[in-house]
Amino acid sequence: GDNVNLASRLEGANKAYGTHIMISESTFDLVHKEFMTRELDRLVVKGKTLPVKVYELVAEAGAEIDEETKKAMQHYCDAMSKYRIRDFEGALELFNRALETKPDDGPSKVYIERSKHYIESPPDENWDGVFKLTTK
Repeated sequence: GDNVNLASRLEGANKAYGTHIMISESTFDLVHKEFMTRELDRLVVKGKTLPVKVYELVAEAGAEIDEETKKAMQHYCDAMSKYRIRDFEGALELFNRALETKPDDGPSKVYIERSKHYIESPPDENWDGVFKLTTK
């Protein structure tokens, strides 16, 4: 039922983020010790009203990760912290650093565009960082 529909929506959402495997928070809770992940977003998928936190599976836990990927992931995580507290200029700087380190990082590209948008047109006071996905 709902879990299968959500999985289908998340599979399609990978395209928007330039990722390959996206999981929901409930799946994350089950596998976070076996996999290295990173938070991608808080999404409301088409047909739903409540947001779900989603993650990208990056690698198996303990897998050898190259230095560029490690640096990019750290910049990305630091940028997400700034983004969540509405420091869009600080987030933009760090997302750009992540992209300089790993030029094909789709999620950093997404958040660079969002950060630029929010610098030009700040969200209202009720902004909660939730993104509404309008496509299947």
